[in-house]
Amino acid sequence: MLMTILELWLLFAVLNYVAIISGRQSRVDLFSGTLIIPFIIILLVKWLAFLRNDQWKDHEEKFNSWSVETNAKGTIIVILITALIVVSSIISTYLYSNLSPLLALSPTSTGML
Repeated sequence: MLMTILELWLLFAVLNYVAIISGRQSRVDLFSGTLIIPFIIILLVKWLAFLRNDQWKDHEEKFNSWSVETNAKGTIIVILITALIVVSSIISTYLYSNLSPLLALSPTSTGML
């Protein structure tokens, strides 16, 4: 469940960055293809990799057999990736919220073009 939340945060951050780079404020509806298609892909990959045939048990046994040092390194990597996704989401939301005043001042919004 937490993994899905992180994946969705990453998706929203990417959508924010696309809007920032393109300079267009976009509205994403809850049932638009922009959200539904990635969400279906996330769930499909999750089902294929873990839930089908209880393959997650094999992954758990593999990780449990690792040494304490390897587990510590893996934990640090996971924490860093999680922090990167959270910070990126916060930054993209901040930048996207500042995009609205900039678009109001652009020449295209005032009818100059």
